[in-house]
Amino acid sequence: MYSNYSDDDEKRINWLNLFIKVAIIVILAIMFVWFISLIGRNGNGKKKLDENIILMKEAGKKYFTEEKLPELSGTSEKITLNELYNEKLINTLKDKKGRLCDGNKSYIILTKYNDNYNMKIYLKCPKEEKTTTITMKKYSYCEYTICEKDSNKKDEIINKPSSSSSSSSKPSSATNIKYKYIKPGYYTEWSTFSAWTTNKVEASNTVKVETKVQTTTKEIPTTIKEMQKANLICPTGYSKESGKCVKYTTYYENPICSGDYISRDGFTCTYNGPSEKVETYVSTTKDSYKLPDNTNDYRYEYVSSRYVCTNGTCRFLYTYKTYKITYKSTTYTKEATCPSGYNKSGSKCSKSVANYQNSFCPDGYSMSDDKTYCYKYVDKQGSSLEKVNVTYYRYATRKYIEESIKYSKSNNDQELLKQGYKLA
Repeated sequence: MYSNYSDDDEKRINWLNLFIKVAIIVILAIMFVWFISLIGRNGNGKKKLDENIILMKEAGKKYFTEEKLPELSGTSEKITLNELYNEKLINTLKDKKGRLCDGNKSYIILTKYNDNYNMKIYLKCPKEEKTTTITMKKYSYCEYTICEKDSNKKDEIINKPSSSSSSSSKPSSATNIKYKYIKPGYYTEWSTFSAWTTNKVEASNTVKVETKVQTTTKEIPTTIKEMQKANLICPTGYSKESGKCVKYTTYYENPICSGDYISRDGFTCTYNGPSEKVETYVSTTKDSYKLPDNTNDYRYEYVSSRYVCTNGTCRFLYTYKTYKITYKSTTYTKEATCPSGYNKSGSKCSKSVANYQNSFCPDGYSMSDDKTYCYKYVDKQGSSLEKVNVTYYRYATRKYIEESIKYSKSNNDQELLKQGYKLA
């Protein structure tokens, strides 16, 4: 068998493979450049944050002069970034994107531990924050009061000159020598006593306490349970009657007439008896040529007649009486009655049916055993008087001024000597 695969097909396939390889290389190159730029941006951000921390540290060293240092071991002094701005010790701090760091939340805390000071720096910016702690001390080479230890510099201090040394002699390289002066620690005088108070005060080296006990009458709060009553409640539409909840429904019926009597006017029953024919005389007619026929309304009664001839014509002439016919019946009346259980009410018969429901109590209340009222117990605040012994305290305070060390280029610094410092 022969294959249809040709050289042209092979060339087309090679070009496709080449295009795919080039595309992959370009994509990888773009991703590599992006990754490197990302690392650079993160590095720049970290670098900016570290620079801001250094600026805060320098501002802190300027701020914590001798008089602002914590006095006792374990005590601290704090200053915020905003306060450093106000002291004009630092310019406004911003992050890598130019956004302001938080002046209230960013701070420096300086804590004393024996002769060392720990400076904790916290910087809070919109998207990042950092905390660092630096150990500092009073070294002779410090530009300000305290600084970090520099292993390349020597804390050059000389003691008092010996008695055999000449007071006028000057040590060599005097410009590099500093003299150490020490002011021993001491307690200040006691303050005056405070006013008496019932707040307990503990005595210590810096607090002197006096006490006294007085018997007094004290009002002791008490809580008692008090019954609170409320009325029973009926459902809507019901009223209270003899301790029950009742609602009346009225029903109506027509009055009843017995036998052939009928009610024509409320409670009046009527009965018309059998009709009786009544004839009432009206008149007498004489010599009438005709005797009329009776009707329903009139009756004609024959009285007499006579035969009369006139001008050859003969006829009877009649005499009769006329009666008016009417019919009369007797009407009987009696009073109607109501069905059993109904009473007369106007032109009708009525009866009221009582519907009963149980009463209930408002929310939070319970019903009494005899079901006549509701109740609940509430706390009522009261008090009772008791005699108690009350201890009163008053106190005086003093401060302990810790040992202070200062350095001078003179071994006879009168200013420090006047302040109570002695050459070490």
